[in-house]
Amino acid sequence: LEQVEQEKQGKEAEKDKWKALQVAKRSEKASIKVEWQKLQEKHAKDVVNWVAACKELANKNVLKKDWPKKPVRPLKPK
Repeated sequence: LEQVEQEKQGKEAEKDKWKALQVAKRSEKASIKVEWQKLQEKHAKDVVNWVAACKELANKNVLKKDWPKKPVRPLKPK
């Protein structure tokens, strides 16, 4: 009888541990998602600024080889 109770408590302890891990993972994923969205927004703004700069240089008849390079896409955080 005591052995059965110990097994139940052990299983419940494992479940609680698993739930705690899942909650931690969810919160970590949420923070990473927010950070990723910020990176994407910043990149989009950088690209818009780059396009505007390129148009301005094109109007000034500057050679394309002298134009700034396109901003690189940021890597997704882990």
